[in-house]
Amino acid sequence: MHLRSLLPLPMLLLSTACGDTPPEVCLGAISYARPPQGGACQEYGDSCAVPEGHVACCRTLQHPDTDYACEASRCVDDPLDDCAPDAGTGFCQRICI
Repeated sequence: MHLRSLLPLPMLLLSTACGDTPPEVCLGAISYARPPQGGACQEYGDSCAVPEGHVACCRTLQHPDTDYACEASRCVDDPLDDCAPDAGTGFCQRICI
């Protein structure tokens, strides 16, 4: 008989929930990110749809008047675009670092 079949249900749930890899939590809101080598921020259906390695965007060309929150980081001008906010070149996308 398998050991798990002997455990009461709460203990079984606890042992499953405390595995080595925590479950991925997806934010149910639209997320924006750009490829690591630069480029325009793209829209994704939720945070789990963003490809691994992409950089989160906190301001996008699609929504220039909206700043999106950066989780545990800060929102800065994207150093890989050709926009210079201090030079008056217009709208500049921003990323989370």
